[in-house]
Amino acid sequence: MTKVKDLTIDELENLIEQKILEVLGDPDSGLELREEFKEELKARLENPSRRISHQEVVNRIVEQPIPLSFSREKIKKSQREA
Repeated sequence: MTKVKDLTIDELENLIEQKILEVLGDPDSGLELREEFKEELKARLENPSRRISHQEVVNRIVEQPIPLSFSREKIKKSQREA
């Protein structure tokens, strides 16, 4: 038998989720999506939003050069003055 101390975070989270569902049941079990919602979801999937992932934001920030007004020298100078 596996001990809790030997589980990874993902395995522990999965175990907790399984136990909660076991005790409380799945609150969405037996429910169906409204046709209106299905149509809206289908439209959204056909026309993906202009949102970008967190990783893309990070990549864009990392790729941008530091503006002159925030040069490393000015940052170091302001830190020394503080």
